[in-house]
Amino acid sequence: MLYVDGSSNAEGRGAGLVITGPDNFLAEYALRLDFKASNNEAKYEALIVGIALAAELLVVRIRAHSDSQLVVSQVNGFSEAKEERMIKYLKKVGNEISTFKEFQIVQIPRTLNTRADALSKMASSGRFEPGNIYTEILPQPSIEKEEILQINEEPSWMHPIVQYLKDGVTPSDRKEARRLVAKAAHYILDGQGLYKRSFSWPLLKCLRHSAVELAMREVHEGICGDHSGGKVLAHKILRRGFFWPTLQQDTSDFVRKCEQCQKFATVPRLLAVPYKLISNPIPFAMWGMDLLGPFPNSIKGHRMMYVAIDYFTKWVEAKAVKKITSGETKNFFYHDIICRFGIPRTLVTDNGSQFASRRFKDFCGKLGIDQRFTSVSHP
Repeated sequence: MLYVDGSSNAEGRGAGLVITGPDNFLAEYALRLDFKASNNEAKYEALIVGIALAAELLVVRIRAHSDSQLVVSQVNGFSEAKEERMIKYLKKVGNEISTFKEFQIVQIPRTLNTRADALSKMASSGRFEPGNIYTEILPQPSIEKEEILQINEEPSWMHPIVQYLKDGVTPSDRKEARRLVAKAAHYILDGQGLYKRSFSWPLLKCLRHSAVELAMREVHEGICGDHSGGKVLAHKILRRGFFWPTLQQDTSDFVRKCEQCQKFATVPRLLAVPYKLISNPIPFAMWGMDLLGPFPNSIKGHRMMYVAIDYFTKWVEAKAVKKITSGETKNFFYHDIICRFGIPRTLVTDNGSQFASRRFKDFCGKLGIDQRFTSVSHP
Protein backbone atom coordinates (compact mmCIF):
# COMPACT_ATOMS: atom_id res chain seq x y z
CA MET A 1 0.00 0.00 0.00
CA LEU A 2 1.43 3.36 -1.05
CA TYR A 3 0.11 6.77 0.08
CA VAL A 4 1.52 9.85 -1.67
CA ASP A 5 1.02 13.61 -1.55
CA GLY A 6 2.82 16.76 -2.64
CA SER A 7 2.95 20.37 -1.52
CA SER A 8 4.11 23.59 -3.15
CA ASN A 9 3.93 26.88 -1.27
CA ALA A 10 5.91 30.03 -0.53
CA GLU A 11 8.30 28.15 1.79
CA GLY A 12 9.24 25.54 -0.80
CA ARG A 13 8.22 22.32 -2.45
CA GLY A 14 7.99 18.91 -0.85
CA ALA A 15 6.57 15.43 -1.26
CA GLY A 16 5.57 12.79 1.25
CA LEU A 17 4.91 9.10 0.91
CA VAL A 18 4.04 6.23 3.22
CA ILE A 19 4.62 2.56 2.32
CA THR A 20 2.89 -0.17 4.33
CA GLY A 21 3.05 -3.92 3.91
CA PRO A 22 2.65 -7.30 5.59
CA ASP A 23 3.94 -7.97 9.12
CA ASN A 24 3.34 -4.34 10.18
CA PHE A 25 5.93 -3.00 7.71
CA LEU A 26 5.94 0.81 7.62
CA ALA A 27 8.27 3.29 5.90
CA GLU A 28 7.79 7.05 5.77
CA TYR A 29 9.65 9.40 3.41
CA ALA A 30 9.83 13.19 3.30
CA LEU A 31 11.27 14.55 0.03
CA ARG A 32 12.46 18.14 -0.30
CA LEU A 33 12.21 19.26 -3.94
CA ASP A 34 15.09 21.60 -4.69
CA PHE A 35 13.47 22.92 -7.87
CA LYS A 36 10.34 24.75 -8.93
CA ALA A 37 7.27 22.53 -9.11
CA SER A 38 3.52 22.90 -8.93
CA ASN A 39 1.30 20.94 -6.54
CA ASN A 40 0.49 18.35 -9.20
CA GLU A 41 4.15 17.98 -10.16
CA ALA A 42 5.07 17.46 -6.51
CA LYS A 43 2.38 14.77 -6.27
CA TYR A 44 3.80 13.09 -9.37
CA GLU A 45 7.30 13.19 -7.83
CA ALA A 46 5.99 11.48 -4.69
CA LEU A 47 4.32 8.79 -6.80
CA ILE A 48 7.43 8.16 -8.91
CA VAL A 49 9.74 7.89 -5.90
CA GLY A 50 7.25 5.65 -4.09
CA ILE A 51 7.00 3.30 -7.06
CA ALA A 52 10.80 3.17 -7.37
CA LEU A 53 11.17 2.35 -3.66
CA ALA A 54 8.57 -0.40 -3.94
CA ALA A 55 10.49 -1.87 -6.86
CA GLU A 56 13.70 -1.84 -4.81
CA LEU A 57 11.83 -3.79 -2.11
CA LEU A 58 10.94 -6.39 -4.79
CA VAL A 59 7.22 -5.63 -4.46
CA VAL A 60 5.18 -7.24 -7.26
CA ARG A 61 1.69 -5.98 -6.37
CA ILE A 62 1.06 -2.42 -5.26
CA ARG A 63 -1.97 -0.23 -4.62
CA ALA A 64 -1.29 3.52 -4.64
CA HIS A 65 -3.49 6.17 -2.99
CA SER A 66 -3.57 9.89 -3.79
CA ASP A 67 -5.99 12.70 -3.09
CA SER A 68 -5.21 14.34 -6.46
CA GLN A 69 -8.02 13.80 -8.96
CA LEU A 70 -5.80 14.97 -11.82
CA VAL A 71 -2.95 12.52 -11.11
CA VAL A 72 -5.26 9.55 -10.53
CA SER A 73 -7.38 10.20 -13.62
CA GLN A 74 -4.33 10.68 -15.87
CA VAL A 75 -2.56 7.53 -14.65
CA ASN A 76 -5.75 5.48 -15.01
CA GLY A 77 -6.28 6.88 -18.51
CA PHE A 78 -9.57 8.65 -17.71
CA SER A 79 -8.19 12.02 -18.76
CA GLU A 80 -5.46 13.17 -21.13
CA ALA A 81 -2.33 15.08 -20.14
CA LYS A 82 -2.05 18.26 -22.19
CA GLU A 83 0.89 20.17 -20.74
CA GLU A 84 4.36 19.11 -21.81
CA ARG A 85 5.63 18.44 -18.28
CA MET A 86 2.48 16.51 -17.35
CA ILE A 87 2.97 14.33 -20.46
CA LYS A 88 6.55 13.59 -19.39
CA TYR A 89 5.48 12.77 -15.84
CA LEU A 90 2.73 10.47 -17.09
CA LYS A 91 5.16 8.68 -19.39
CA LYS A 92 7.65 8.30 -16.54
CA VAL A 93 5.00 6.72 -14.30
CA GLY A 94 3.97 4.38 -17.12
CA ASN A 95 7.54 3.16 -17.52
CA GLU A 96 7.95 2.63 -13.77
CA ILE A 97 4.75 0.63 -13.25
CA SER A 98 5.47 -1.71 -16.16
CA THR A 99 7.72 -3.84 -13.92
CA PHE A 100 4.88 -4.75 -11.51
CA LYS A 101 2.56 -7.71 -11.94
CA GLU A 102 -0.32 -5.66 -10.60
CA PHE A 103 -0.64 -1.90 -10.11
CA GLN A 104 -3.64 0.16 -9.04
CA ILE A 105 -4.05 3.79 -8.14
CA VAL A 106 -7.17 5.15 -6.49
CA GLN A 107 -8.29 8.56 -5.30
CA ILE A 108 -9.01 8.96 -1.60
CA PRO A 109 -10.27 11.92 0.45
CA ARG A 110 -7.69 14.23 1.98
CA THR A 111 -8.81 13.10 5.46
CA LEU A 112 -7.57 9.58 4.70
CA ASN A 113 -4.20 10.84 3.47
CA THR A 114 -3.22 12.98 6.43
CA ARG A 115 0.17 11.38 7.14
CA ALA A 116 1.48 11.75 3.57
CA ASP A 117 0.12 15.32 3.52
CA ALA A 118 1.93 16.13 6.79
CA LEU A 119 5.19 14.69 5.44
CA SER A 120 4.94 16.76 2.26
CA LYS A 121 4.30 19.98 4.19
CA MET A 122 7.14 19.18 6.58
CA ALA A 123 9.50 18.64 3.62
CA SER A 124 8.38 21.85 1.89
CA SER A 125 9.08 23.87 5.03
CA GLY A 126 12.45 22.19 5.55
CA ARG A 127 11.75 21.55 9.26
CA PHE A 128 12.05 17.79 9.58
CA GLU A 129 10.65 16.13 12.68
CA PRO A 130 12.82 13.68 14.63
CA GLY A 131 11.84 10.04 14.34
CA ASN A 132 12.00 7.12 11.95
CA ILE A 133 11.42 9.24 8.85
CA TYR A 134 13.64 8.94 5.81
CA THR A 135 14.51 12.34 4.34
CA GLU A 136 15.99 13.13 0.95
CA ILE A 137 16.58 16.18 -1.22
CA LEU A 138 15.80 15.83 -4.93
CA PRO A 139 18.05 18.27 -6.85
CA GLN A 140 16.19 17.93 -10.16
CA PRO A 141 12.87 16.62 -11.49
CA SER A 142 12.57 12.91 -12.19
CA ILE A 143 11.65 13.62 -15.80
CA GLU A 144 14.96 15.41 -16.41
CA LYS A 145 17.28 12.66 -15.14
CA GLU A 146 19.57 11.14 -17.70
CA GLU A 147 18.43 7.77 -18.94
CA ILE A 148 21.32 5.31 -18.77
CA LEU A 149 21.30 2.96 -21.73
CA GLN A 150 22.99 -0.45 -21.51
CA ILE A 151 23.34 -0.92 -25.27
CA ASN A 152 27.09 -0.57 -25.74
CA GLU A 153 28.15 -1.85 -22.33
CA GLU A 154 31.16 -4.12 -22.05
CA PRO A 155 30.61 -7.91 -22.12
CA SER A 156 29.57 -9.19 -18.70
CA TRP A 157 29.55 -12.55 -16.94
CA MET A 158 25.78 -12.09 -16.60
CA HIS A 159 25.13 -11.89 -20.35
CA PRO A 160 24.81 -15.66 -21.08
CA ILE A 161 22.63 -16.21 -18.00
CA VAL A 162 20.35 -13.29 -18.89
CA GLN A 163 20.03 -14.48 -22.49
CA TYR A 164 19.07 -17.99 -21.32
CA LEU A 165 16.55 -16.81 -18.72
CA LYS A 166 15.02 -14.25 -21.07
CA ASP A 167 15.04 -16.00 -24.47
CA GLY A 168 16.24 -19.55 -23.75
CA VAL A 169 19.46 -19.05 -25.74
CA THR A 170 22.17 -21.64 -25.00
CA PRO A 171 25.68 -22.24 -26.43
CA SER A 172 26.06 -24.64 -29.34
CA ASP A 173 28.38 -26.90 -27.35
CA ARG A 174 26.37 -29.47 -25.35
CA LYS A 175 28.63 -29.43 -22.30
CA GLU A 176 28.60 -25.66 -22.14
CA ALA A 177 24.83 -25.63 -22.59
CA ARG A 178 24.31 -28.09 -19.71
CA ARG A 179 26.69 -26.10 -17.54
CA LEU A 180 24.82 -22.86 -18.32
CA VAL A 181 21.41 -24.42 -17.57
CA ALA A 182 22.65 -25.71 -14.20
CA LYS A 183 24.17 -22.34 -13.33
CA ALA A 184 21.07 -20.37 -14.39
CA ALA A 185 18.94 -22.37 -11.93
CA HIS A 186 20.57 -20.34 -9.14
CA TYR A 187 19.52 -16.98 -10.64
CA ILE A 188 16.29 -15.10 -11.25
CA LEU A 189 15.64 -12.36 -13.80
CA ASP A 190 13.59 -9.42 -12.59
CA GLY A 191 12.66 -6.13 -14.16
CA GLN A 192 15.39 -4.43 -12.11
CA GLY A 193 18.15 -6.84 -13.21
CA LEU A 194 19.64 -10.25 -12.41
CA TYR A 195 19.50 -11.65 -8.86
CA LYS A 196 21.14 -14.70 -7.34
CA ARG A 197 19.17 -17.09 -5.17
CA SER A 198 20.61 -18.00 -1.79
CA PHE A 199 19.80 -20.38 1.07
CA SER A 200 20.64 -18.03 3.94
CA TRP A 201 20.42 -14.58 2.27
CA PRO A 202 17.66 -12.72 0.42
CA LEU A 203 18.00 -12.26 -3.34
CA LEU A 204 21.44 -10.85 -4.13
CA LYS A 205 21.78 -8.13 -6.78
CA CYS A 206 24.34 -9.20 -9.40
CA LEU A 207 26.94 -6.56 -10.25
CA ARG A 208 28.90 -6.02 -13.43
CA HIS A 209 32.68 -5.83 -13.20
CA SER A 210 32.54 -2.08 -13.81
CA ALA A 211 30.61 -1.62 -10.53
CA VAL A 212 32.63 -4.08 -8.44
CA GLU A 213 35.40 -1.70 -7.33
CA LEU A 214 32.90 0.99 -6.30
CA ALA A 215 30.96 -1.51 -4.18
CA MET A 216 34.13 -2.77 -2.45
CA ARG A 217 35.40 0.76 -1.84
CA GLU A 218 32.12 1.96 -0.33
CA VAL A 219 31.88 -1.00 2.06
CA HIS A 220 35.60 -1.05 2.90
CA GLU A 221 36.31 2.64 3.42
CA GLY A 222 32.97 4.42 2.99
CA ILE A 223 31.06 6.34 5.62
CA CYS A 224 30.54 3.19 7.72
CA GLY A 225 33.64 1.31 6.57
CA ASP A 226 36.17 -0.02 9.06
CA HIS A 227 38.90 -1.32 6.71
CA SER A 228 38.08 -4.94 7.48
CA GLY A 229 39.91 -7.95 6.02
CA GLY A 230 39.13 -9.71 2.78
CA LYS A 231 36.84 -12.42 4.17
CA VAL A 232 34.93 -9.99 6.37
CA LEU A 233 34.62 -7.53 3.48
CA ALA A 234 33.12 -10.24 1.26
CA HIS A 235 30.67 -11.17 4.01
CA LYS A 236 29.60 -7.53 4.46
CA ILE A 237 29.01 -7.12 0.72
CA LEU A 238 26.78 -10.20 0.74
CA ARG A 239 24.88 -8.82 3.72
CA ARG A 240 24.25 -5.63 1.77
CA GLY A 241 22.70 -7.71 -1.02
CA PHE A 242 25.34 -7.77 -3.78
CA PHE A 243 27.08 -10.63 -5.59
CA TRP A 244 29.50 -11.45 -8.40
CA PRO A 245 31.33 -14.76 -9.05
CA THR A 246 34.85 -13.66 -8.06
CA LEU A 247 33.74 -11.92 -4.87
CA GLN A 248 36.13 -13.71 -2.46
CA GLN A 249 39.25 -13.27 -4.62
CA ASP A 250 38.46 -9.67 -5.56
CA THR A 251 37.94 -8.58 -1.93
CA SER A 252 41.21 -10.23 -0.85
CA ASP A 253 43.13 -8.49 -3.65
CA PHE A 254 41.44 -5.17 -2.88
CA VAL A 255 42.43 -5.27 0.80
CA ARG A 256 46.04 -6.12 -0.10
CA LYS A 257 46.18 -3.00 -2.28
CA CYS A 258 44.58 -0.67 0.30
CA GLU A 259 47.27 1.83 1.33
CA GLN A 260 45.81 2.58 4.76
CA CYS A 261 45.47 -1.11 5.59
CA GLN A 262 49.14 -1.65 4.73
CA LYS A 263 50.23 1.31 6.88
CA PHE A 264 48.12 0.86 9.99
CA ALA A 265 47.13 -2.81 10.12
CA THR A 266 48.26 -4.76 13.18
CA VAL A 267 51.45 -6.66 12.41
CA PRO A 268 51.22 -10.24 13.71
CA ARG A 269 54.05 -11.03 16.13
CA LEU A 270 55.14 -14.01 18.20
CA LEU A 271 53.72 -14.35 21.69
CA ALA A 272 55.86 -13.21 24.61
CA VAL A 273 55.47 -16.68 26.13
CA PRO A 274 54.19 -19.85 24.54
CA TYR A 275 50.62 -20.94 25.13
CA LYS A 276 50.06 -23.20 28.11
CA LEU A 277 47.28 -25.69 27.49
CA ILE A 278 44.76 -26.21 30.27
CA SER A 279 43.88 -29.91 30.29
CA ASN A 280 42.31 -32.19 32.87
CA PRO A 281 41.90 -35.98 32.48
CA ILE A 282 39.65 -36.45 35.55
CA PRO A 283 35.95 -35.48 35.77
CA PHE A 284 35.05 -32.72 38.24
CA ALA A 285 38.68 -32.15 39.27
CA MET A 286 39.10 -28.75 37.59
CA TRP A 287 36.39 -26.08 37.50
CA GLY A 288 36.21 -22.64 35.91
CA MET A 289 34.00 -20.07 37.60
CA ASP A 290 32.84 -16.57 36.66
CA LEU A 291 30.08 -14.00 37.12
CA LEU A 292 27.45 -12.98 34.57
CA GLY A 293 25.39 -9.81 34.66
CA PRO A 294 23.99 -7.44 35.60
CA PHE A 295 20.64 -8.57 34.17
CA PRO A 296 17.22 -6.94 34.57
CA ASN A 297 15.93 -7.54 38.09
CA SER A 298 13.85 -10.67 38.54
CA ILE A 299 10.72 -10.83 40.67
CA LYS A 300 12.86 -11.73 43.69
CA GLY A 301 15.46 -9.07 42.92
CA HIS A 302 18.13 -11.33 41.40
CA ARG A 303 20.34 -9.50 38.90
CA MET A 304 23.67 -11.43 38.87
CA MET A 305 24.55 -15.07 38.23
CA TYR A 306 27.40 -17.34 39.29
CA VAL A 307 28.39 -19.85 36.61
CA ALA A 308 30.83 -22.77 36.97
CA ILE A 309 31.85 -25.34 34.33
CA ASP A 310 33.82 -28.55 34.65
CA TYR A 311 36.78 -28.69 32.25
CA PHE A 312 36.41 -32.43 31.55
CA THR A 313 32.67 -33.06 31.23
CA LYS A 314 31.66 -29.46 30.38
CA TRP A 315 28.95 -29.73 33.04
CA VAL A 316 27.54 -26.34 33.97
CA GLU A 317 26.23 -25.15 37.32
CA ALA A 318 24.58 -21.72 37.67
CA LYS A 319 22.89 -19.79 40.46
CA ALA A 320 21.17 -16.38 40.44
CA VAL A 321 22.03 -14.02 43.30
CA LYS A 322 21.00 -10.55 44.43
CA LYS A 323 24.52 -9.33 45.24
CA ILE A 324 28.10 -10.44 44.70
CA THR A 325 30.35 -10.78 47.73
CA SER A 326 33.08 -13.15 48.82
CA GLY A 327 30.53 -14.76 51.16
CA GLU A 328 28.07 -15.43 48.32
CA THR A 329 30.95 -16.79 46.22
CA LYS A 330 31.97 -19.14 49.01
CA ASN A 331 28.39 -20.34 49.57
CA PHE A 332 27.85 -21.07 45.86
CA PHE A 333 31.14 -22.91 45.50
CA TYR A 334 30.60 -24.94 48.67
CA HIS A 335 26.91 -25.89 48.32
CA ASP A 336 26.64 -26.23 44.51
CA ILE A 337 30.06 -27.62 43.65
CA ILE A 338 31.82 -29.23 46.61
CA CYS A 339 28.74 -30.78 48.25
CA ARG A 340 27.55 -32.23 44.96
CA PHE A 341 30.74 -33.20 43.12
CA GLY A 342 33.43 -33.34 45.77
CA ILE A 343 36.45 -31.16 46.47
CA PRO A 344 38.14 -30.25 43.18
CA ARG A 345 41.87 -30.05 42.69
CA THR A 346 41.90 -26.76 40.77
CA LEU A 347 39.67 -23.70 40.48
CA VAL A 348 40.23 -21.23 37.63
CA THR A 349 38.81 -17.68 37.98
CA ASP A 350 39.62 -14.15 36.93
CA ASN A 351 41.02 -11.50 39.28
CA GLY A 352 37.63 -10.26 40.47
CA SER A 353 37.56 -9.04 44.06
CA GLN A 354 35.04 -11.69 45.07
CA PHE A 355 37.43 -14.43 43.88
CA ALA A 356 40.74 -12.84 44.94
CA SER A 357 39.59 -11.82 48.44
CA ARG A 358 41.50 -13.14 51.44
CA ARG A 359 38.35 -14.86 52.77
CA PHE A 360 37.84 -16.92 49.62
CA LYS A 361 41.58 -17.65 49.23
CA ASP A 362 41.75 -18.94 52.80
CA PHE A 363 38.70 -21.12 52.18
CA CYS A 364 40.29 -22.69 49.10
CA GLY A 365 43.63 -23.08 50.88
CA LYS A 366 42.11 -24.97 53.83
CA LEU A 367 40.53 -27.49 51.43
CA GLY A 368 43.74 -27.88 49.41
CA ILE A 369 42.26 -26.35 46.24
CA ASP A 370 44.78 -24.87 43.83
CA GLN A 371 43.31 -21.49 42.87
CA ARG A 372 44.54 -20.19 39.50
CA PHE A 373 43.87 -16.77 38.04
CA THR A 374 43.49 -15.95 34.35
CA SER A 375 42.55 -12.95 32.23
CA VAL A 376 39.02 -11.58 32.21
CA SER A 377 36.40 -13.63 30.27
CA HIS A 378 38.71 -16.68 30.07
CA PRO A 379 38.09 -18.85 33.17
